[in-house]
Amino acid sequence: MKIHFGIISVIAFILFFILFSNSCGRMSSSVSSERFDEAQKYYDEAVSMFRKDSLSQALYKFIDVLALVENLPEDMTESEKHLASRSYNNISRVLSSKLVVGEMNEAARKSYYYQNISNEIDAQVFPMICLAMAAVYDSEMESGNPDSVMYYTKMAIPLIDTIGEDASIYAYSQFMLSKAYYHQKKYDSSFYIKRNMIAFKDRRALDVKADSMALGVDMLHSPYRHLAKPYLLKVLEIDANNVVVGLVMNLLEQIYEEENNADSVAFCRGYYKPYIEAEKDRVENHDRFIEIYNDYSISRDAKLADLRKQKEKRKRMSIILIVIVASVSVLLFIFRRNKMKFNKQNEYFNNIIADNKFKHSLVDGKIKKMNVELRKKEEIIKAKDLELDEIKQRMERMENAPNIESYYKSDICQKILNRKVTDFSALTNEDFALLMQAADKHLNNITVRIKGKYPKINKDDLYYICLILLNIEESNLQYLLDKNRKTVWSRLCKIKIKFGLENSDDILIFIMKNFIH
Repeated sequence: MKIHFGIISVIAFILFFILFSNSCGRMSSSVSSERFDEAQKYYDEAVSMFRKDSLSQALYKFIDVLALVENLPEDMTESEKHLASRSYNNISRVLSSKLVVGEMNEAARKSYYYQNISNEIDAQVFPMICLAMAAVYDSEMESGNPDSVMYYTKMAIPLIDTIGEDASIYAYSQFMLSKAYYHQKKYDSSFYIKRNMIAFKDRRALDVKADSMALGVDMLHSPYRHLAKPYLLKVLEIDANNVVVGLVMNLLEQIYEEENNADSVAFCRGYYKPYIEAEKDRVENHDRFIEIYNDYSISRDAKLADLRKQKEKRKRMSIILIVIVASVSVLLFIFRRNKMKFNKQNEYFNNIIADNKFKHSLVDGKIKKMNVELRKKEEIIKAKDLELDEIKQRMERMENAPNIESYYKSDICQKILNRKVTDFSALTNEDFALLMQAADKHLNNITVRIKGKYPKINKDDLYYICLILLNIEESNLQYLLDKNRKTVWSRLCKIKIKFGLENSDDILIFIMKNFIH
């Protein structure tokens, strides 16, 4: 029996070692103190570059920060989450300055995400992060969600001072608040707030020309169109070699054409050449900044996916070992109990035989009966061994479960994921058929399983789901599906309803949790 308990002890020690190794893996995956100090140094350098308008250098440096601190969320410290949030917030500001809308919005959402999963918000930057989220929904107004612009703006305003360096941030919060009212078609409230914001900045000697132009643009597309021109004329006080200037001059040209003012029309058109040059430069920079950010996004996602895979593998190994130890322990306990019982009974019968020779035949029969019982118990032990083998086989089958990475690597998925940014052609019916085939092949007939569980899901819904599994931005779905953004958004909302999800829930996360193991 001591041998049996020795075996259990050895197995328990192995279990402890693996679990301890798993724990050490989590600890080692966290950024060391030295690496965090290095990341903080990179962050300070990036902020300095950003303030000097060295935007591409700043973007590279902010990405260097993220490469050091970004890890599986559950393994990151509070300091790492805050530094990641600040870096993504600044990246969104860099991309915003280059009008890189899609990637800007993704970075802003990442910044807010790290704040949201932190135990304590970073009060110093949280208002700017909220305003960045308001800007995200402002840029996506085709989706029709002005309430979100209002929600994030009002979340930020109470946290901002109106003096010192925060004055400009407060002014920007008022700007976003006016935009929320504008999207709600509450033009009186919108323009009232924006005028007060301009007066607020003017009293503090802050530049208001861009704000005045923005007010003019909003008025031009409202019932107050006749009041827009004086505000738009602030464009003449700004550097002509500017994309925004060219756009505003185009609007002024339209006004002057309506007024039959040929001289002013000709004057406005004189800005088109520098506008075209500025636009050409912007487009070139636009693509370069997109490439820089997307290259990091791809490497980040691959890194996190690999870390998640390693962690899940360690978890599975721990579970297997626990099952083995538990099974062996149960079997040894049963064997020990039966052996002790048998020994006592055997001793009892030996005493009876010694004292009662005349009952030998009866005792012999009882011994035979006990042997039968013992054989039955041995059969039980064998059955337990078979059950243990089945458990091992089941765990081996779990190792062969479908992996979404194989789906990503399929020919049709690679074709979609590697499309150029400028390729706005829609997928063909053949492409959709190949996409569904790839999903069923690599993800264990996922479309069949989804359709079986949710009968209201139709074929077109499955096309959307297959694209969502590729983690494609909603803003890009319209081009792949040859639909406008509102139609795409409406379809996604209907899919959420069919799944029984809330509007704020993520379809991708739901499918990953319920259909991909």
